Amino acid sequence: MSKAKPMKKGLKIVLIVLIVLVLLGICFGSLALYAHHEFTKEKFWLPYVPQKQSLTAFPETADEAVAYVNRLYAEAVVSDEAEGNWRTDVDLGGDMSVSLPDADASLVRFIRDGAAGKIAPLYPNEPGVNMKDAKDVPAVELNSADVLDYPFDAEKIYNPNGTFISDDYVLEFEVDPASVDGEALKDGDVCKGVLEILAPAASVDELKIEPKTVHMKFTADRLTDRLRGVEIVRTYDISAKARFTGEYGALSAEPVDVTLPYKTVQHIDFNWYIARFTQGDIAVRHDDVKSLPVEIYVNEAAEKGKDFTLTFTYSVPDLMEVDDEFVLHMHGRHDMDGPVTVGMKLEYNGHVYTDEINVYVTDLEMVKTGVQFPFKEVAAAVGESVHLITDLRLPEEEKEGDYTLTYASSDPDAVSVDENGMITVSKAVSDPVKITVTLECSGHTYSDEMIVHITAETEGTTNG
Repeated sequence: MSKAKPMKKGLKIVLIVLIVLVLLGICFGSLALYAHHEFTKEKFWLPYVPQKQSLTAFPETADEAVAYVNRLYAEAVVSDEAEGNWRTDVDLGGDMSVSLPDADASLVRFIRDGAAGKIAPLYPNEPGVNMKDAKDVPAVELNSADVLDYPFDAEKIYNPNGTFISDDYVLEFEVDPASVDGEALKDGDVCKGVLEILAPAASVDELKIEPKTVHMKFTADRLTDRLRGVEIVRTYDISAKARFTGEYGALSAEPVDVTLPYKTVQHIDFNWYIARFTQGDIAVRHDDVKSLPVEIYVNEAAEKGKDFTLTFTYSVPDLMEVDDEFVLHMHGRHDMDGPVTVGMKLEYNGHVYTDEINVYVTDLEMVKTGVQFPFKEVAAAVGESVHLITDLRLPEEEKEGDYTLTYASSDPDAVSVDENGMITVSKAVSDPVKITVTLECSGHTYSDEMIVHITAETEGTTNG
């Protein structure tokens, strides 16, 4: 019986290399097939519903902003659909001047540092009250003539790509401190309360309150045009002659000059009764669960079924159900082309709040796409250029060049618009001019419109 000849070493190496190459080829081939399948498989293009809009465009001038926040505050403090919370924080920190030896001055500072917590309760304080029943509501009203600066900055509202940062407007004002009556403060309840707190330790003469800075910040909900909160920061320089009494009399037999910084931060917040979906549409797979984008507010002490009722309705019965945690549970398949509409109704405190959301049921991969102008109107003068902010939504895999974004003007002779959404007003016309933006993406078309109102002629400025 003959023996098989041993395989030469070089041939073994060649065969091993060939096997490795074949295996690598199979792997890369499989990856290529998988990639081709992923890129070519059918997807569900979720119809684009524009983001819910604010009732009012963001005011760009100080006069418009002052009128806006005054209106919102006046509406909030008399509403029967809001609860208010307000308090004032007091800060006595900073450099303090007192004409005493160092050891005694340290004692005065120690007394001062413990005083802030006793002074803060002297200001109006409400932990939560229905505004229609509220008393001692803080008086807040701005005067345009007192505004030193209105640092409007679109970046506080939008990301650089035009998408929303939040659902809030934030309006900030630097106010002339001369608008604060220091003499009137001396006769107010807070000052009288402070003097009573100090009475066991010192009496105060020649009191002077000098307002130094006033900063006001208003936060409004961009969807409902309702005020969420106000923050007012005021700083003062307070000076007086203090005569120590009682057990503190040993500090000084003569009146002592005292100067200290005084800062108050006033917080006024509003919680509005509401029931709404924060999105206009969602997609869910068959036999799946999904948390709904719901915002509900009632008083935290209110009991469901006793103080309020919350119900959901469905355009297709028995297909889905929303539980107490606002989680959507699917109970079967839905093969209709259109969405299922889920309605929500909150009945509370004599009011009824309703909203609805479209639910698309599919097992395909979901893609959200669309384009919109966040603001539907803009005012511009002849000679002025304004950059129109556009909210663009694209699938993650879309690259520049895979889609087109175009702008068009209904009257290009009066208002032209370039490829970046920059409009330029060339002449005045009586009718508003319509600007249209169109997105073409993967065979789908989306568009939105806005109106340009032409105002008085200027020498030419550029915004945006």
